[in-house]
Amino acid sequence: MTDPLRIDLGGADFARPLLDPICALYDEVFSVPPFFWREDESKLHRDRLLRLMGDPTFGIAGAWVGDELVGFAYGFAVPPDTKRWSNLTEPTPPELAEE
Repeated sequence: MTDPLRIDLGGADFARPLLDPICALYDEVFSVPPFFWREDESKLHRDRLLRLMGDPTFGIAGAWVGDELVGFAYGFAVPPDTKRWSNLTEPTPPELAEE
């Protein structure tokens, strides 16, 4: 019998001890086609994740089967004055860009 999937939620304190497993899983998944992988992508991801963990709005979900991390998703709140939507080809409706 296979262990059931378990999802844990947390913030930076939850994520910090998982930094290496998260980065290893990221590298394993995103270093193969169809994804674009730069030579320095692994370091860029690790640095980005460490920086995001400093954001008080950072949150993460970890997916586990037994003791093995099999998935994760993380995010943070985007400020109202973000430039995230400024390079789209069509204007973004305000209700879509509001986060």
